Amino acid sequence: MHALAYWRDAGLVLLAFEVFLLGLPIGVALYYSLRSLRQAQVWILPRLYILRSYAKQTRDISGRIASGVAAPFVLLQGVMAGVQRALQVLGRR
Repeated sequence: MHALAYWRDAGLVLLAFEVFLLGLPIGVALYYSLRSLRQAQVWILPRLYILRSYAKQTRDISGRIASGVAAPFVLLQGVMAGVQRALQVLGRR
């Protein structure tokens, strides 16, 4: 009976050792990937801030141009709707 308990304990130790050996390369790969990610973040963040400012400038300029192009049509549509409503009111009398 003691021999069976001995082999059970030895099997558990061997299993734990195998898990450690198989997990070690994964842990090393995760460590280096996280370290590289931090270095990449230091390199990328300033460029993202510059890109964000370009996107904001583009948004502002395109908004001004779109409002300048659309404003006369919106004004004309409002005037025409007012004239149409006035004619409807006057036509009822």
